[in-house]
Amino acid sequence: MEGRLQAARQRAFVGRKEELAAFEEALCTGGRVLFIHGPGGVGKSALLGRFAQRAAAADRTVLMLDGRSLEESPQPSWPRPGRCSACAQATAHSAIVPEPTTRATAPHPDALPERRKQRERGPGAAVRIQEMLSYLAAALPSEVGAAARLLALQCALRATVSGRLWMPAGLLRGLRMNRHSSLWQELEQSGWLTRLATNPPWAKQRGFAVQLLDAAVLTQAPGRRDRAHAADAALRLTSCPALRSLSASEQLAGLALATYLSPGHVHGIIEADRLGRVCAADTPGALTATLDRLVAVRVADGWSYDPGSDDITWVLGPALARRYQSMTAGNDSAVT
Repeated sequence: MEGRLQAARQRAFVGRKEELAAFEEALCTGGRVLFIHGPGGVGKSALLGRFAQRAAAADRTVLMLDGRSLEESPQPSWPRPGRCSACAQATAHSAIVPEPTTRATAPHPDALPERRKQRERGPGAAVRIQEMLSYLAAALPSEVGAAARLLALQCALRATVSGRLWMPAGLLRGLRMNRHSSLWQELEQSGWLTRLATNPPWAKQRGFAVQLLDAAVLTQAPGRRDRAHAADAALRLTSCPALRSLSASEQLAGLALATYLSPGHVHGIIEADRLGRVCAADTPGALTATLDRLVAVRVADGWSYDPGSDDITWVLGPALARRYQSMTAGNDSAVT
């Protein structure tokens, strides 16, 4: 299974042409330090993995250090020999530290069931939706419309670690997308997913088997149950009375306003250019018209633009704020 996942990561990589071009230039000229930054879930790790592949293909030394899994321990945390050897070979005046002989005491068997019950929860639904919207804004071409992005959001949050998912026909009816095959075609033409053949053919009436192709989706943090909860939360938000009758672009914008709130409040702030990419608004005028429409239907109480900082601020309307509060109850901070 690991070999198949690795092959999929190497086979499919969508977008990031400007970033790859900048890395190729640095690879040829040398003497530069590149910083990659951005919100969680936009594909930074996948981009670094592609950089490493290209550097290795150019016969350059590749040294990858990952510090995401550091945990406190009552015992001295000495590096293991196998993990130090790569650093020792790439660094002058280095030595391999031997593995300590002291072993941590194994937990008592009676304590194990209690530890299993304490499943570590990942980020809340709003944070996962926000991260996935940011990722889709970076991964999908600008010509992919709002309706296709709402479909891609559900696919990305419901996929397995191998990028596979089954999209039931009932869920598509709930999204009001069961009669729009053009949305699937948009995502297929962008190289982001492909629909798999079903056997027998009449099974298409029950749904679609889908394979996501972007390697960045395969590297998202584990926690499929939490991601499925976020997918359901996004569906409930876009299906609430405040958004149900609006267009796809207005639903996507309303979903963005609800999930990009400041922690614990019903107001938010974001760069105008970033909000435009998330909402698939290709011009400032289109974004302005969408936000005005959301104010007119009371999805938002108001919004403003600061030309100095290029920031957009808004206040969520009471109906959507109540739905957002019920979505985040017990996981994220309550809104005020």
